[in-house]
Amino acid sequence: MFIGGEIVDFYRSSVRFTLDSFARSKQAVARIIPGDRCGMQERPSFDATTPHRRLTCPQEETSVPQLSIIIPHQHDDLRLESTILSVLENRPADSEVIVVHDGSYSDPYQLSDELLYVEIGRSRGVLAQLNAGVMAACAPVVCTLLDGVYVSQGWADASLDALKSDEQISVVAVTANSSEDRKSTYGIDGRALASLNFLQRGRVDLTRPSRTCLGPELTCGFYRTKVIRAIGGWNEKLALAVADIDMAWMLQALELQCVNSDDQVTVSPERTRSFDNRSMKQLAELAVAYGVSRGGTSVAMSDLLRVCLSGHVSQAVAWASGIMSARATESVAVRLEQAQARLLEQTPALRVFPQDESRYRRQAA
Repeated sequence: MFIGGEIVDFYRSSVRFTLDSFARSKQAVARIIPGDRCGMQERPSFDATTPHRRLTCPQEETSVPQLSIIIPHQHDDLRLESTILSVLENRPADSEVIVVHDGSYSDPYQLSDELLYVEIGRSRGVLAQLNAGVMAACAPVVCTLLDGVYVSQGWADASLDALKSDEQISVVAVTANSSEDRKSTYGIDGRALASLNFLQRGRVDLTRPSRTCLGPELTCGFYRTKVIRAIGGWNEKLALAVADIDMAWMLQALELQCVNSDDQVTVSPERTRSFDNRSMKQLAELAVAYGVSRGGTSVAMSDLLRVCLSGHVSQAVAWASGIMSARATESVAVRLEQAQARLLEQTPALRVFPQDESRYRRQAA
């Protein structure tokens, strides 16, 4: 019987043996198109002369893919390789797989014929890697898939069908099943984002499919490439725990529709949402920026007392600090204004204008 570290060693050996066998197989997976032949003008070229990004891509030309799967990677090679293995074994047709890393991954299984590698600076985080992947993507739809998330057969079918069948849908959220406690989440809950009580407790994820879903969780989500580029990607200054919440608020403010699909992924415990003091402060700052909280000293003191009484003193202080600073308000307004302009360029028939300081809506011209 295996115990402790022997289980980890056995699992590590199994994953790497399977990846090695996959790399040796001549019938493994259809080749991915080269980065400079995708036929999409908005996709920039990357080369070794660019100091902060380097793209390594396959050399065989095929048709333009319909889905770009973006996998960011930092530090844990086994977690990355487990995710890559699950994707390559259950790869959707007409897709490319983009692995973004900080230069620390050496591609030991020589999968450059199957994967498209983007390298960015070591000081950049996961959100910067996702943004780099979006800019390198060739397909009209991108899927974020954090390392430590595992997929199975047909895992993208319903999401792609939803985006193909309805042009009004911009984003699709999937079911994320925890590998540890069998709990499932279904995206970011719009009702929770409108409730200070839920926000202060960090309860922002849907526990069942709902029309109130505002956006996918960062672990896995499907986006129209033109939409995520118009928004400017994820705010790289934010903690991972709040980046997808900010994106959901942004989608809501721009009235970009998100729906749930029946697709499912499995999420490792390391990728479960958890708030620390930094992320809780940022969440409070965003609540002010998007008009959920009024901000100011009196509101901060009232929130501090209420959250302290619930027994979470450190988070209460962090939340109150964010309410008082309200430092995200200006940057959110700028991002919304820029996103409006880009969306208007894409869709001239739609006129985008502010409804108030923090919310925007679209109306046919």
